[in-house]
Amino acid sequence: MTSFAYRHLPAAVISAHGEDAQDYLQSQWSVNLALPGENRACYGLRLNRKGRVLADAFLLRHDSENFVIASYDSNADYLLKLLEENVVADDVDFSDQTKGMQIVTIWGDQSSEVMEALEINIPERGFFRNSELGMVFMGRKTCPENIDFLTNEAQIQDLDSRLSSIEGQGLLRFCRKVQLEQSRMKSGIPAIPAEIGEADLPQEAGLEKVAVDFDKGCYLGQEVMARIHAMGKVQRKLSRVQIDAMKPLELPKDLFIGSKKIGSLRSCVAPDESPSDVFGMAMIRREYLHEADEKGISLEPSSSPEVRIISQAEENIL
Repeated sequence: MTSFAYRHLPAAVISAHGEDAQDYLQSQWSVNLALPGENRACYGLRLNRKGRVLADAFLLRHDSENFVIASYDSNADYLLKLLEENVVADDVDFSDQTKGMQIVTIWGDQSSEVMEALEINIPERGFFRNSELGMVFMGRKTCPENIDFLTNEAQIQDLDSRLSSIEGQGLLRFCRKVQLEQSRMKSGIPAIPAEIGEADLPQEAGLEKVAVDFDKGCYLGQEVMARIHAMGKVQRKLSRVQIDAMKPLELPKDLFIGSKKIGSLRSCVAPDESPSDVFGMAMIRREYLHEADEKGISLEPSSSPEVRIISQAEENIL
């Protein structure tokens, strides 16, 4: 077995600093940013007052006055607007540091051996590690968790050189985006805003388990989160699906059982070498999940099934 690496550009890297930085961010994001310990790393959501998902990010805390906010897919300009829109008399400033930054994602069975070769200890969950090769934290691209390096222009050259040497030893293989995306989808990890966005609740993708704190007190969307937590289920579920064959699709794409619309396909990806190995993420109404599992799902009304839900039993096979 081997491990994999992929270089990608973050959509946003924003610094937050000021005397009120922690208190202000605590009121805006869904996770507890006041946990004890140095170099805290939290994955959280920016919700609106109705509990819908506007953005996600890793909030990396140097101390209570200095944070780095990094997002895979939430645009920097949009994220800055969200961060600044409720600042009144708070002593907190935000600046866009995205230019020149990269993320290197490492995952696979030999990740620990790769980190050992880099002479960097894997950070504990919930923390990041400062290193000469960048800020290192546990990411959200694969399950088991991948390792992310958030690097600047100088650090990426050194990291690339070292990883190329490790690749020569057979411990690592650089791959393309499609392979990382398939690993993410097979792991059931949603991309924001492509698969979960401003019309969706965290609970519809299981994000309340990893990105919502129900004990921290007030924040945007907190009342809705508490109400859903007390009531139980939401009406839809983001599900992993497999599609018979790749075809040009305008996403999101409505999904059907017979003539009944049951949800929408939010994403799909297939490797060039195996165009029939197509995976995706679909938002499906819960009332139809059992029927969809039995009968399959169609991309057009009353047509033959082309999409099937990946069952929980298949998790360890994929």
